[in-house]
Amino acid sequence: MSKVDFDVSRYPEKRRWYHLLALDLFLQFVRKFWHVQASGVENIPRDRNFVMCCNHQSSIDLYYVIGHLNKKQQKEVFTFLKREALDFSFIHRFGHRAVQCVPLDRSGPGCVGSLLRARKLLEEGKILVVFPEGTRTKDGKIHEFLDGAGHLAFTAQKDILPVRIEGAFQAWPHYKNASFYAKREVRVIYLPLISVSEYKVNELMSVARSRIMEGHQ
Repeated sequence: MSKVDFDVSRYPEKRRWYHLLALDLFLQFVRKFWHVQASGVENIPRDRNFVMCCNHQSSIDLYYVIGHLNKKQQKEVFTFLKREALDFSFIHRFGHRAVQCVPLDRSGPGCVGSLLRARKLLEEGKILVVFPEGTRTKDGKIHEFLDGAGHLAFTAQKDILPVRIEGAFQAWPHYKNASFYAKREVRVIYLPLISVSEYKVNELMSVARSRIMEGHQ
């Protein structure tokens, strides 16, 4: 059990100006250091919130995919964080707060509270970034998607923006520790929006994964 309070209603924790400044500076660093290239930026909705579903290649995928949102949207982003990470170092916790993390107990009943909290945030206009594989790829391949994000998007009636990440696995593989990095080009492809009204709830993640697998705009 985490030593840190897991009252999910407390999350995401309120940010201060220095969290936002650090986030902005780190996004600039990530974009330049890894030469992040983006296509399909025109597919990002600018007039409403949504659920962004991405394949998961590295520890900093979140920063790759939110780098092309506008400043207002970047402030509205939140994501899930495995509960165990609440015990990580101060630097990690600072970063978790900067990107508005909601802890998720992946193996216990507490996950229900986290999902309800996420739904409320979506209804308030926040943007959810989620990695439906549930964990980083260990072989560079895109694995099966869990259905949770689809249920969230469907119940909140928020469309899904599928995003394909390429090159991040080579830049920061799962089997390397945080001291490893390689200056490689990372590509982010924002694919056409998936309207939740056009599919059944149990079809959404399958459609999102297919779009990401194909990688076509």
